[in-house]
Amino acid sequence: MVLQEQWGIKIDPLRFRANLYIDGARPWEEFDWVGSDIRIGEGLFRVDRRNGRCGATNVNPETGRRDLDLPGSMRATFGHKELGIYLIAREGGRLAVGDQVATPSTVDIGHAPLPVAAKPLTSHQKYMCGGCYFIYEPSSGLPDQSIASGTPFAKIPPDWRCPDCGTEKTTFRPYVEPNHHQSTGKRQIS
Repeated sequence: MVLQEQWGIKIDPLRFRANLYIDGARPWEEFDWVGSDIRIGEGLFRVDRRNGRCGATNVNPETGRRDLDLPGSMRATFGHKELGIYLIAREGGRLAVGDQVATPSTVDIGHAPLPVAAKPLTSHQKYMCGGCYFIYEPSSGLPDQSIASGTPFAKIPPDWRCPDCGTEKTTFRPYVEPNHHQSTGKRQIS
């Protein structure tokens, strides 16, 4: 792992809470896959976006203690705090330990656009942080950050950051309430 080599300390991969771990890719190679399709085992996935790591990675999974500042250290060392990607399932299928990952250069699927939610954006639209899933609700605002209730997301200053993980405002996306009959299909790998 690049971080272990760079800092000379052992870092348990469980800190990152990924659903899938892969071997054989260059460090951060998965960032080049954003917007493309990959196949893992029988499943086909669209690579949605990079995953900005939050403060939960500071917790040692063996002791439960916060003993590192991984997001801050990653930003200082590498200029970003992203590690891994989010996937959207396009075709279901069986995944198993040892399955090969077919990357965009080897997947012959095409790049059909994903459907976009038809819900119109309004001043009441909620927005979700791409780093930690914090949801900004205009009806509540953030009084402790001097953002009054009823403040639309567009009216929040551009230099504002997520109150939970510190991710920039530009990583927030419109949040569409999940339909309890369907899954979002999002997955994280690193």
